[in-house]
Amino acid sequence: MFLFLGALGQETPVPPPSLPAVEELLQKVRENLHSNRFLLRQYTYNETQEIIQLNKKGEPQKTKVRSYEVFPSIVEELIYRRLISKNGKPVEEKELRKQDKKYDKKAQKYAKKGRKRGLQAGSEYEAGEAEALRKERDLIAEMLRLYHFKIQGRELLEEHTTLVVSFTPRPEFKSKIKDIKVLQKVRGRVWVSERDYQPVKVEAKTLESIKFGWSILAKLEKGAHMVFQRRKVNDEVWLPDQASFRGSGRLLLLKEFRFQATRKYSDYKKFSVASKISFEPAATVK
Repeated sequence: MFLFLGALGQETPVPPPSLPAVEELLQKVRENLHSNRFLLRQYTYNETQEIIQLNKKGEPQKTKVRSYEVFPSIVEELIYRRLISKNGKPVEEKELRKQDKKYDKKAQKYAKKGRKRGLQAGSEYEAGEAEALRKERDLIAEMLRLYHFKIQGRELLEEHTTLVVSFTPRPEFKSKIKDIKVLQKVRGRVWVSERDYQPVKVEAKTLESIKFGWSILAKLEKGAHMVFQRRKVNDEVWLPDQASFRGSGRLLLLKEFRFQATRKYSDYKKFSVASKISFEPAATVK
């Protein structure tokens, strides 16, 4: 009797909720996901790139740091990356004005070509947004078809309950999209917010070598590690926080080297579309 009453007084452990079906999760991700490239078109932000050259023991030898103010555009070649510091030293005002003048000249030249084609700024912007959204949807749909996904479990990450999902490229899958061809060479895990169905973190590993340009022309060798992290800004939108790469490569595809590269994003400000970029954007989005 006493044993029975004692058992009644004990709390019955609550089993964790069951994991969703992977198809159900992927459908919700597809409905909610936008790529970082698409989202960054709506914000100005600061971007800091750090490249550390390593010796054979993995110890730092040389560090290069560049910081930029980035102003978006619906036209890829009109995205303005304004260099504001080198290795922690601010760029002089004279050099900033020189950069601004060069960009203004480029933007005016593009606008002149648009007027010759009979395009108006508003209609061109709307057409550009519609085309970007179409490409965005095609890219996400193709990416979700590319991989075999498997839900591994749950984890608490950055105060977000996430589902940990592994992804492996399907060897039989073929794509004509350039970005997808690169993604076919990586596998890894993604942490998906169970509340927002947004990627919080991605860890990936290259299955083959990958050529890329990122302040340097390099080649990531097989087995290189990559980490991408995102954060929820202003409690409303998920934006890039940082990306890092570590591995060996070939500088200018000739000189072999080991490196660690990091790209960090900060100081997000909602960007207002205008015919001319203002170098004093709207208030910071925290």
